[in-house]
Amino acid sequence: MKTSNEKAAVTAALMVAISIISSIVGFLATILLARLLGPEDFPDYAIAVATLMFLATFCEFGTGKYAMRIYPEFVAKKEWGLLRGYWLFSILLVVTCSILLGISALICENLNPGTLRNEAVTTVVWFLAPTALVAVVSEFVMANRRPVTGAIITRLVCPGFTLLSLLSLYFMVGKVSLQAAVICFGMSGVVGLLAASWFLQRFTNPAAQSAKRVYQVADWLRHCLWYSFLALLTTWLFKISVLLLYALNIEEIEVARFVAAMETACFILLVAKSTNKFYQPELATIISNADWKLGLRMKKSRRVLIGSASGAYFLLMVFFGKIILGWFGDEFVDGYFALLMISAGTCVATTFAMAPEYLKFTNQLKTVLLVYFLGGLTLVVSTSLLAVPYGANGAAAAFGTVVVLTTLVFVGIVGRQLRMKPDLSDT
Repeated sequence: MKTSNEKAAVTAALMVAISIISSIVGFLATILLARLLGPEDFPDYAIAVATLMFLATFCEFGTGKYAMRIYPEFVAKKEWGLLRGYWLFSILLVVTCSILLGISALICENLNPGTLRNEAVTTVVWFLAPTALVAVVSEFVMANRRPVTGAIITRLVCPGFTLLSLLSLYFMVGKVSLQAAVICFGMSGVVGLLAASWFLQRFTNPAAQSAKRVYQVADWLRHCLWYSFLALLTTWLFKISVLLLYALNIEEIEVARFVAAMETACFILLVAKSTNKFYQPELATIISNADWKLGLRMKKSRRVLIGSASGAYFLLMVFFGKIILGWFGDEFVDGYFALLMISAGTCVATTFAMAPEYLKFTNQLKTVLLVYFLGGLTLVVSTSLLAVPYGANGAAAAFGTVVVLTTLVFVGIVGRQLRMKPDLSDT
């Protein structure tokens, strides 16, 4: 019979495997789109998707992120009424935010045509609610001790649907337009939401499904607001570069090269995101029970597993980066330096991704927000200064440097705090 540590190791390995498969699926979809849309429309697609993900993060309002913190506590204490109440609270909040934000964007575009810059961005507004909800409901599934299932939905079902729908459209029609590509991406959120809802219903304790709802709206709103700010700043750090290049009117080919490099280099972040969903409930339990010895073992096992994966990924980019970029098209190969700079940042961020999680789970959200805010502000300034003269390479250098420095600040803060705990003094 497997011990808890062995089960944890197996689950973590599965999460990494799912992330790798997801990276391959997403990578194939990105290459296909780059080939089908070309350097002219491919940046517009990336900008539309980046806009959708940024707005969807706002619409989530931190409900899914906060669920990773309190959901395990509700289950452990069998507070089924609070659990069921939080479900409805989260869904209503996300839908309300999506509708209000979507209507506001469409009104602005109607009153001032060109506000949303291109038709693709206008299209993604219609998919705000399902895109936000699939993230939230999947995090409910993960928090319910089903991290692998939640990861499969967000990392395999959604990107898999996008790839299959693009291929189907191409073989049936012979081409894929920018609008059609955006719609395929948006519909993947609808499919993922249906799958996540079904699994949540199946895995939830029957007592929770029949319990009378109990609400703590004021307290939930307060905590979700902090998590919302955090999610927005994190998304800002990893998405704003593409939007800045667009706003600065950088040449389309430079934007296309940066997008290809960013899409390739950021695949490793899926390893951090997927495994974090597994480690977060464990971390919540460790902090609640003050079981620092277990925390030490979890930290060491994660560092070996994820650090090795990050190092291998960076070496892959070093030796095969030009070949990989060539798959997008010959004009993308000149983005090799950008690929290396971005990869350096994403690999470091992936290796130490649990550092900010620890601060969040020990009620130090203000510290996390401050670090991310300063990092995001530095990124905007440095990108604005470097992107105009150096194009994709300048934007990538700014991104990689800022992400590495931001991550090291988190590592330093956590390391100083952990050294004060006797059980973790040797880390």
